[in-house]
Amino acid sequence: MVWFNSASGDKVTVSCLALDFYPQSLSFEWSDASGAQLDSARYPVVEANNRFTEVSLVQVSRSEANLRSYQCSVIHPGGTKTVNAKNGTEPKVTVHLLHEKDIGQEASAEVTLVCLVSSNVVQDYYIAWTEDVGQSSSVYYDGITFPPRKTKNGYSVTSVYTTTKEKWNGGYIFYCNVWPTGLENHMKSRGVSQAMGNSTECETV
Repeated sequence: MVWFNSASGDKVTVSCLALDFYPQSLSFEWSDASGAQLDSARYPVVEANNRFTEVSLVQVSRSEANLRSYQCSVIHPGGTKTVNAKNGTEPKVTVHLLHEKDIGQEASAEVTLVCLVSSNVVQDYYIAWTEDVGQSSSVYYDGITFPPRKTKNGYSVTSVYTTTKEKWNGGYIFYCNVWPTGLENHMKSRGVSQAMGNSTECETV
């Protein structure tokens, strides 16, 4: 995921985060819209449960940040992932539960949650889910995220996540965490639980 952070003076920092990867071997390559390579710096690798997280960043002028897009390529033995970053707008995030009548009665039944991310411009998002029960969770799970779709008022991205009826009935809160590229406030979370009901909006980080 890639986002813009304000910096002092006339500089803006563009950050690229590689989350929860293994093995540790990893490299970053940056370029601007013209294809020119950019110099970057890296934070130390963070390790947790034999998984790794690392951030790479570049500094650009504020005027260029408003006009240009930037590309971060993360190169890893498991494959290469390229993400584009361009200043965007803050999205609206809601989480919905499929109708209760569609959930089976057996203990092994699945509960499907849908996260809808809406914006007036098309932009890249990284979407991951957390399951919280009594305390915040730092373990992120991927749902099934669909490509952006044009809507009447802009664009939307949907992520679908499946959990168990046991967890749904057990007091868990399920958060859809959204990292939009091009925002200083780089993560937005919305949650839903059985107690909250459908389409509940919770805190923003």
